[in-house]
Amino acid sequence: MKWIGINSTSDTSLADITSVVAGTGLSGGGTTGDVTLNVNVNHDSLAGFVAAEHIDWAGASAGTIHATNYTNTVYTHPNHTGAVTSTADGATVIAAAVVEEGNLRISNTPVDGKFLSAQSGNAGGLTWATPPDTTPTLSNVNALDITEVGTISSGVWNGDTISTDYIADQAITSGKLGGTLSGVINANTAKVGLPSSVSTTEAGYLDGVTSAIQTQLNAKQNQIEAGNRLNANVIGANGNVGNSEFGYLDGVTSSIQTQLNAKATTATTYSYQYIHFFSISDNDDDWAVPHANGWVAYNNKWNTDVGSSTTTIGDTVTLNRSVAMSGFIVPHDDAVLVGFYAMVRNNDNDNQSHVGLFHNTYANVGAKTGTSDTWTLQAYGAGDKTGGSGNSYMGPCESKDMTRSLALAAGDMIVPAVMEETANKIYFNITVVIKTPIF
Repeated sequence: MKWIGINSTSDTSLADITSVVAGTGLSGGGTTGDVTLNVNVNHDSLAGFVAAEHIDWAGASAGTIHATNYTNTVYTHPNHTGAVTSTADGATVIAAAVVEEGNLRISNTPVDGKFLSAQSGNAGGLTWATPPDTTPTLSNVNALDITEVGTISSGVWNGDTISTDYIADQAITSGKLGGTLSGVINANTAKVGLPSSVSTTEAGYLDGVTSAIQTQLNAKQNQIEAGNRLNANVIGANGNVGNSEFGYLDGVTSSIQTQLNAKATTATTYSYQYIHFFSISDNDDDWAVPHANGWVAYNNKWNTDVGSSTTTIGDTVTLNRSVAMSGFIVPHDDAVLVGFYAMVRNNDNDNQSHVGLFHNTYANVGAKTGTSDTWTLQAYGAGDKTGGSGNSYMGPCESKDMTRSLALAAGDMIVPAVMEETANKIYFNITVVIKTPIF
């Protein structure tokens, strides 16, 4: 390594530095490696230094030139004139109207009638291009903001509506308005007026109209009068009241509902039919019904045993047709079986009696073939020995069931039956009660 500033080629008296011993301003050591050296150099001590020919490097006089052959004159660039100008060596400016076509950088060769178009992808960013329409009409410029319009001598306006501010007074002829208004154009002034039959007030009624007047009128209801009445089914929310029903309002003088509320509910009137049966019986333990042969001599006994002693309402027994025909037939609909009342005279000590009613419908009896039918017990009452009790009692027994409410239809049949506890005679009188409406 050589000292910087020493010409090691011409100065051979100085050898290379082969080792460094650290000291003030010096760090490092040995024969190899980096060496850091802090050196303050006084240029007056430099080799070849000429006191009268130098520039101060630092200090208060830094930049001062000490030389007779040097000056510190600052160069000033002259101003440009002509097509390109500048002031005080500032930016250059191209004068107006001095750049010719040949000086422009354009991507293609100019042709008469073309215009310069910005084309960023072409060389220079400019291109001679063909105008979109070399013979434009007003329809091509309808998007422009036209603030002043002169006189249009020819052509057809195809753009947006022209404000009336740009139309001269009395400049529109009847031919431009169409045949519908030709009859109301003043021939002298060419102004549009109203027909003689339309007043200014009447014309003002058009204000607010949003669609064809006649179409709106056709959709309206004609005037309601004696010869053109509304149908009742178009009145109200659902149209379920007809003209006849609506006519029933004629003569009403006050609220119908109020009048109805003040009326009492009409009650159905009923009559009570009392059917009487009387006879004797000596049947034991089972129900006995009338004999079909009538009430002659001994045959008037109720000794036809039905073979059942049931006393539960709703239970059934089987009766021969010949026996059933001795019962009572209901004459019309809407009848109701209410019950029965019976008085029985015992012919034996402590012989208690029972009375019941069996029921069947016309569909199961009168309208069927066969010899027997199934009947249902619909009323039952046990004897009440009201006259006494005990083995010596031979007085009357009262049997009744007046809590029935069995609906009956025309043709239904009721057959009474009696039952005694011992096989001895009993004498009885039965009254069956049926309620029927009065029509």
